[in-house]
Amino acid sequence: MLSGSTLNVEAGRVVTIKLDSGKTYLATVQSDGSWKVSIPSSDLSSLTVGNHSFTVSVSDLANQTANSTHSFKAAGDNSSIAISIVSSDDYLSANEALQPLAINGTTVGVSAGAHVTVLLNGKTYGATVGIAGHWTVSVPPADLALLADGSIKITASVTDSQGNVVSNQHTLNVLTHDLPAPTIDTPFTDGILNLQESGKVQTLSGTSGIHGAQTVTITLGGKVYNAVVDAQGHWQVSVPVSDLHGFPQGSLSYQVSATDVAGNNGKINGNFNVDTLAPQLSIAVFAGDDVLNASEQKTAQTVSGTASASEQGKLVDVQINGKHYSATVGADGRWSVSVPVADLAPLTNGNHTITATLTDSAGNSTTSSHNFVVKNLLPTVTVSTFAGDGTLDNSEAQTAQILKGTTTNAETGSTITVTLNGQTYTTHVLSNGSWSLTIPSADLEKLPDGIANGNVSVTDLAGQTVNGKFSFNVDTDTAHGSIAIAIIAGDDYLSVAESNGTLNIHGTTTNVSAGSSVTVKLNGKSYQATVDANGNWPNVGEQR
Repeated sequence: MLSGSTLNVEAGRVVTIKLDSGKTYLATVQSDGSWKVSIPSSDLSSLTVGNHSFTVSVSDLANQTANSTHSFKAAGDNSSIAISIVSSDDYLSANEALQPLAINGTTVGVSAGAHVTVLLNGKTYGATVGIAGHWTVSVPPADLALLADGSIKITASVTDSQGNVVSNQHTLNVLTHDLPAPTIDTPFTDGILNLQESGKVQTLSGTSGIHGAQTVTITLGGKVYNAVVDAQGHWQVSVPVSDLHGFPQGSLSYQVSATDVAGNNGKINGNFNVDTLAPQLSIAVFAGDDVLNASEQKTAQTVSGTASASEQGKLVDVQINGKHYSATVGADGRWSVSVPVADLAPLTNGNHTITATLTDSAGNSTTSSHNFVVKNLLPTVTVSTFAGDGTLDNSEAQTAQILKGTTTNAETGSTITVTLNGQTYTTHVLSNGSWSLTIPSADLEKLPDGIANGNVSVTDLAGQTVNGKFSFNVDTDTAHGSIAIAIIAGDDYLSVAESNGTLNIHGTTTNVSAGSSVTVKLNGKSYQATVDANGNWPNVGEQR
């Protein structure tokens, strides 16, 4: 503070003070003629050691000016005290607070043996300056325990050889109470990593119990991940798909470690389950043969299958024709559900699919499909006129004859069964729905004259059987002449290849004189043949 007085100068006039360093300061004349001004220490410390001066001037209301010059000497003072870094990083951790804390420093321009006073948290500690200017004090753990978290000032002061008191301050950051206490949110929402989740990057998150910009590490599956901590202490880390795929099945442990800037550390350990294996699921044959026929469609049917026995108690969602049914997996892995007649009735003739879905505890799902056929149209069977005209004569009975017919709603390979005169014959339906079989002459010759009645049935691939009847006349009395036509083209079927050549037609007669004329009519045309001595009539033909 620089002050002075004036005489015959009105109050309120301005006093101008100019240092030879070039700095100018202004003061105001008080009612008693005094004035004063504060010179900043920075301006004074910048003065070189040696003689200096300043000029004071003031003007009254009549613009009369008075000046005064004053000399002074700036004495050099290089004394100082410094405080070294405390606790190696100026942070006091909880572990460090359990031991005495050394605070040390150095002095310049201070005599050895001088007393240093250190002030911390309202308490003073004394030290003695050594020969090299070093000093140190020890703060006991009991005093450290009283320090609150946050920044606190350490003040060190000493009196130099010239009697000047020099001091300095140093900041110590205390973190001994609000320690890291990390938490982790339930990994993967439910603590289980399933197959679907392992196919995309997963985020683990939690809180650190500390402020942001600190360090959180997660040790998982033999790898260490560094998390990002926000200003509120929340952390998160991303685990890439490649690492997720490397996790073994079963329980996997992890550790979350949080460390603050003071070196305080907190840890938690835990585990989660890895289950990336989809459950096994299969659907058994439906309706016995995967064909639902008309009869079966009128009875409730069971859909069944198997699953992993470990999925006992889990529900299998079964879907048929847009409707859902629930089945429960048993202790042996088997499951089944009944489909009522009301739901079977709308199923149309043709292909259908059963779909079953099973989801395990980890959320892994397996869907299995099984196809079946609805065959609810009954087949039909007809028998064509036998022996050409519905009458089996003597000559025809001496030659194997073809019995044939047609079917509807019968798949290729369906079975045709014919019973005639105690004999049973079988054949299969062809791709065009027709069928044929050969009755040997030995069986024909046993037929008595009159009406022969036979039974015919067709059984389709769905197991549906429809029965029919047929009949024809038997007239094998040798007292009457007869004529027979032999099997044409080997099977009574004219193929494309055969149609490109000459079609030969021949036969036999009984009780017909040799030389008799035989007329054969085909497609509106007539052909002639002559009976030979054996009753046979030779080939007549037409170029097709």
